Amino acid sequence: MPSVFLSKDTFNQLKRVARQQLPSVRHTHVLEALARAVGQSNFAALTSKLAASERSGPSLFVFSYEDMRRRLSELGYPDAMQWSIDLSGATEVFRTGPVIARSLAALQANGILTAKQRDRLAKCISEQRTILVTGAVRAGKSLVFHALLNEMAIRWPQDEFALCQIAHDESGHQPNVTRYVRDEWWPGGIPAVGQRRLAVDDLQENNLLKTLLSWSHFRGGIGTLHAPTVDSALTLLLRVLGVRGLKYVRAGVDVLVHMENSGVPRVAEIIEQDDLVRHIASLTPPPDQEAAGGPQSSSAKGNRPRPDNGSTMLGIAGTTHHVLHGAERDVHLQAAFARICGVGAEGESVAFVDAKFDGGGR
Repeated sequence: MPSVFLSKDTFNQLKRVARQQLPSVRHTHVLEALARAVGQSNFAALTSKLAASERSGPSLFVFSYEDMRRRLSELGYPDAMQWSIDLSGATEVFRTGPVIARSLAALQANGILTAKQRDRLAKCISEQRTILVTGAVRAGKSLVFHALLNEMAIRWPQDEFALCQIAHDESGHQPNVTRYVRDEWWPGGIPAVGQRRLAVDDLQENNLLKTLLSWSHFRGGIGTLHAPTVDSALTLLLRVLGVRGLKYVRAGVDVLVHMENSGVPRVAEIIEQDDLVRHIASLTPPPDQEAAGGPQSSSAKGNRPRPDNGSTMLGIAGTTHHVLHGAERDVHLQAAFARICGVGAEGESVAFVDAKFDGGGR
C-alpha cells in the first residue's frame, strides 16, 4: 500500500483528483471514501487529524484503494469493488519510495554529508549515541535514517534493533534488525521491543514519550521527526512532552541531525547534547522581548531590568499557572524548572528564575 502526506492543502488536491476520476459519486461520499482509505472511521475523524497536523506539519498515512472501494460500495455503489482508481496524480500527496543509501560512505559520495560530518556521525555510532534526524517533508530524513541504522547494525552485530515504520519500503537491513509496520503496532504506536535498540522512522506525537523513554534506557536508538527547522523540532518536543520535556530530551537524545530544506537531501547541521540543551533553554525569549516583537542585542539584554512579581512567566512554563495561582506560586514553579533543566552556567543567570529568587533570598 502506498503512503501519503496529508495536510488540509494536500487533502484538497487529493479530493480534486478523486472527484475527477469519480464524477458519478456524490461529493460527500468521495470525502467519506477518502477518509476510510487512510484508515479513519469517517470524514469527521480525518478532519480532526488534519487540524492537528496544522501545528506539527503534514501527517503520514497508509492509503488503501481496497478500503476506499469497500466504503464506496457501502455507500450505495455496488460496482465500486471493480472500479479502477488511481489517485497518484496528486503528486504532492503520494510518497515515492526513498533511494536507500547503505552507509555513511554512500551518503558522502552523494553529497549528502561532508567528510567532517561523516566522521562526527561515525563517532556517534561507535559510542552508541541516540540520534534524532529532523527536517521538512522530502528533505531526506529517511535516507539518512536508513544509512545510519544500517551502520549501527553492522558495527554492533550483538545488539538487536526494532525498526518501526509507517509502511513497508524497499530498504533492506542486517539480520539483527526486526521490522514493524504501523498495522502491526499496538494503539500506543510502539510495539513491545524489550531490550532492543529502537529505530522509529516518522515519529508522531502519540509515540514521542514512549520512544524517548525507550531511548533513555537502551542507548543507541535513532528516529526521524518532521520539523522544518531545529527550533520547530524542539518546540514540538517541549509542547508534546510537557513540563518535563527538556528532562526527557536530555535523557533520550544525544545528537540531533537536521536536514536542509532546499529540495536536495543534505545535512545542514549536527547538534550534540550540550549545545542541544542550551538551544532548548534559549527558545523562549523574556516577556518584555516578546512584547517588543524582536530580538535585542546582548548589551540591551544586560541593561534590561529584571521582571517584577507581576510579570508573565516564560512561555515554557505557561501563563495559566500565573493567572490561577499568582506570583508567589510562580517562584516555586520556576525553581522546579531550574532544577529540572540545570541550564545555569557560571557567570550567567538561570532564565527560569525571577528577580527575588535569583539572588538566593526569598
